[in-house]
Amino acid sequence: ATAGSKRTVLRDPRFLTLAAFVFLLTVAVNGCTVHAVPLLVAHGYTRLEATSVLGALGVASLCGRLLCGYALDRVFAPWLACATAGLALCGTLLLGAGLPPAGAALALVLLGFALGAETDLMSYLTSRYFEREHFGATIGWLYAVFGIAAATGAPLMGASFDATGSYGSGLAALGAGLAIAALAVLRLGPYAYPTQHDAAS
Repeated sequence: ATAGSKRTVLRDPRFLTLAAFVFLLTVAVNGCTVHAVPLLVAHGYTRLEATSVLGALGVASLCGRLLCGYALDRVFAPWLACATAGLALCGTLLLGAGLPPAGAALALVLLGFALGAETDLMSYLTSRYFEREHFGATIGWLYAVFGIAAATGAPLMGASFDATGSYGSGLAALGAGLAIAALAVLRLGPYAYPTQHDAAS
């Protein structure tokens, strides 16, 4: 990408909105999933129980990627992105509620779905709101945001636990971030570059 296309992308309010959505969703999902086992142990689970529940995460992540890809051809993408952040928010709240194993497994299923869906959403939203000539620059910057967020979520949750002695404040902050992400992505508005299928529907 040229320097001009980079400047064009970084100044676009739609990019800033999309970057905020990606950052807040990724920080929350990674922060919760990396700390899921110690969080459940803090709620009274044995380590074996906690790790067995964690198995739901991988299956849900795969399903999230497949189902999101299918849904993107049929549902307005910002609505789907908002719903994904909402599911992650529900998962975050359930994970912090100290529920029995079935409740914890549901929390990880919701978080796993978001984990699988977010990269599909990034690519699809980029293709609908940015010119093809700027696609490479845009998705490159978004993956940079994604990488920074993925590396930030777990340390932030760890620092919150060290400072307060519990995961409560960290989960509350991540939940607030997800609520902001869910509302922010709706501000993208109608597709700037709809497909023929989008126009027909």
